Amino acid sequence: MACRSFWRGLMAVFFVLFFAVEIKANALPIDIYVDDVKNETDLKIYKDRFTLTYDVLPQKIKAEFIRMLEESPLVYVTATREGAMLQAEVVLRDIKPKESDLLGSTERAVAFLRINYQKRSDEGNVTSWRREYKISDVRWYPIYEESFFKRPWWDNFEKSLYWQAIKKTLYRAKNELYQDLAQYGIKGKIIGAIDCNASNEQKTQKRFITDLGLKDSLKRGAILYAIRDHDLNGYSYHEIKGNLKVISVYDDSSIVEVVHEDEKDPVKLGDDVLFSTLS
Repeated sequence: MACRSFWRGLMAVFFVLFFAVEIKANALPIDIYVDDVKNETDLKIYKDRFTLTYDVLPQKIKAEFIRMLEESPLVYVTATREGAMLQAEVVLRDIKPKESDLLGSTERAVAFLRINYQKRSDEGNVTSWRREYKISDVRWYPIYEESFFKRPWWDNFEKSLYWQAIKKTLYRAKNELYQDLAQYGIKGKIIGAIDCNASNEQKTQKRFITDLGLKDSLKRGAILYAIRDHDLNGYSYHEIKGNLKVISVYDDSSIVEVVHEDEKDPVKLGDDVLFSTLS
């Protein structure tokens, strides 16, 4: 690979890795508290035939939702509501079985969920909203009998089409919440540039050095947003100038490559970067 200013770029990398560089401390910004799930249906699922007094379905739904939320390294689900930026409450409103023989034997499950959210701002203001979901799943020629209506044990229900429908609904909810929180994340800065050409025939690959690293939960392959802050008549806003892919990551720094940028106003040294929940 032919690289312009190879030694300059190489020295910049070694400077970042081995010499003292002022890097601001970043903390994981999104603490979420998940309240106990409410089961408003007549469906009750028990651990086994010997424990018929405790419905485990709300507990299983909560655990699955927490597992999905924590897929982002920037999200941490807390055990208490105090200090949490966001609170979420899942309500299972209904789950319905459907059968169809029009195109062959099929079974369908439809899950109805509602999720109530409360978000606390840094100033202490609280915003509430809710999301409604109706998600179905279908199976052709079931490989086992859906017997949990007669024997409502968790082992039976976990393998069923109905649990798959609930999980699909939770997954949709998680993705939409990530989009709601996309502007939150860990903010860093482009602190160095490496100018390389893959070959004379290929387009120049722009690479930069950022001050985000392993300490910020960054991983190889993550996508960062290059952003530039503006101030217009006292109103502050930012523009996304491009997407940067992390190709190498260290404790206090990372090397990124531009995968998309504003051609008229491209990514440059000094731009801010955002490691978002959607990264």
